[in-house]
Amino acid sequence: MHRFNARRRLPFTAEQLYDLAADVARYPAFLPHWRAARVVWRDGDAFESEQVVGLGPLGWRFRARAEGHRPDRLRIRSGDSPFRSLDIEWRFAPAGDGRSIVGFQARWAFRSVAIEALAGPAVEPAIAHALDAFHHRAGRLYGPGADGRDDAHRAPLAAQAD
Repeated sequence: MHRFNARRRLPFTAEQLYDLAADVARYPAFLPHWRAARVVWRDGDAFESEQVVGLGPLGWRFRARAEGHRPDRLRIRSGDSPFRSLDIEWRFAPAGDGRSIVGFQARWAFRSVAIEALAGPAVEPAIAHALDAFHHRAGRLYGPGADGRDDAHRAPLAAQAD
């Protein structure tokens, strides 16, 4: 099982960041490697989505279920191919002055050795790139922050890959 952890302090509210992470249908508009996404059903903060991700000429369609607790956390899980398991958890905590601490944890395993060999080495850099894309999307939607500072640009992404 692969793991990726990241933590950032961003100049946006927990509510803004939660809403951005939970808006799966808009992922293809700003996330690299997301080719399509749609919400299949929604009940409050719980929903199921169908997504298509790709690396180069390869693409995979999968379904994922999400359970949210706005604005604190969002958990996304899938056992649909190409994954044997996928578990993503976003955590959002207020840090004062309209800022938030964002925690991101992903754990995944592929069903097939062939997919692991083809996609495996590219997943961690793709996740780091996607987190940058979330941050930039938040800036476009909500502005650079209440006081014009953008804490994430001063501090590099704190990431740990196991």
